[in-house]
Amino acid sequence: MSKLLKALLSDTWIAHIGRLGAILFGFYSLYSASGDFKIWFDNSFGQNLSVKVLTVLMIFFLGSWLVSLRHNINELLPEIRNLRERDAERMLQIEQFEAQPDAPSIETTFIDSFTEYAGKLIDDRRYAHVLRLRETLSRYLWIEGLLRARVSLGRVAETAAARTGDKSTQIAVLIDDLGWTLAAQGEFAQAKEKIEFGLKLAEQGTQYYWISKAHRHLAGILTMSRDFKEAKEHIKKARNAVEQIEDANQKTEMLGGLSHAEAVTDLFSGNFEGAMAKVKDAENLFLRTGDQARLLRSYAMKGKILLASGGISARTEARSNFLRGLEEARSLGRRDEVVRNLNGLIRLADLEGETSSAQKYREEVAVLIGETPVPFEIVDQV
Repeated sequence: MSKLLKALLSDTWIAHIGRLGAILFGFYSLYSASGDFKIWFDNSFGQNLSVKVLTVLMIFFLGSWLVSLRHNINELLPEIRNLRERDAERMLQIEQFEAQPDAPSIETTFIDSFTEYAGKLIDDRRYAHVLRLRETLSRYLWIEGLLRARVSLGRVAETAAARTGDKSTQIAVLIDDLGWTLAAQGEFAQAKEKIEFGLKLAEQGTQYYWISKAHRHLAGILTMSRDFKEAKEHIKKARNAVEQIEDANQKTEMLGGLSHAEAVTDLFSGNFEGAMAKVKDAENLFLRTGDQARLLRSYAMKGKILLASGGISARTEARSNFLRGLEEARSLGRRDEVVRNLNGLIRLADLEGETSSAQKYREEVAVLIGETPVPFEIVDQV
């Protein structure tokens, strides 16, 4: 009994009783005062007292439920707002995370640090240090495909050479380290500007090796631009300069490089017979000097020419060249040549419907390019 009394006297029940009293009073007042409402109510619900009481109780419970619902909603609103704020905060965190750049690769970290270091050397006027660094690393950076690092080093080396009056090094940097590397990155306008300035300095000093090389590189840029006629003009100028080179090894190296450059131009202009003849000339010249690094380029080039000019019968010979070139490139650590020969094997596998082999080669190429994300060979980019 005490529990029942306690429950009836609780705040909840007192509130319900208060609402019921208010509803009954309001209903009675409206029922008594308004004849129209009394007539409508009696016609709708009948004149029986119990029916009227039940109707009022239904109205009461409906009203109580609505009030309780509103009360509960009001209590939940702060929590709903908190949830929305937390969701908005999480979405912002996700967007900020997604907007963050990927962690730099080892190569990128090396290049950025290397560039900063080389710049600091120039700021400290350690020009001799810069030039020794360039002499040691330039070829390595080229072979490994770290072209951006080579350009960064080339810029500070060109500055150091200009400030110390070292014209020979300045010419070499302008034509090779900057000019040809920028060309390999597809920055043809800058490349042409650097090479032409280097050519001007080389002509002033009658440095025929670099005069020849500058014209060869300009021919390469024109080949990439599909201006084969003008490319051949520069190759002619390069050959004229070669005749003036006194050092036998330099002369042979340049003749081999020019034959290879002509082979590239002939290949892309559709002169496959001329391309094969020129690449064999280059091969013989590099064999004479024992230049294995440059000799290695002949395998992929011959394979490409065979694929472009021959039918099904030429594929076996092309495959042999690509496989030999791939093996030699791996043994010499020439990543650029590995990619070139793998690209040739991919083309062959696609032609012969060897899907699994093509996929395997593509995966290997993807890894190599992912580690060194730069163009490896001009021929594969045009």
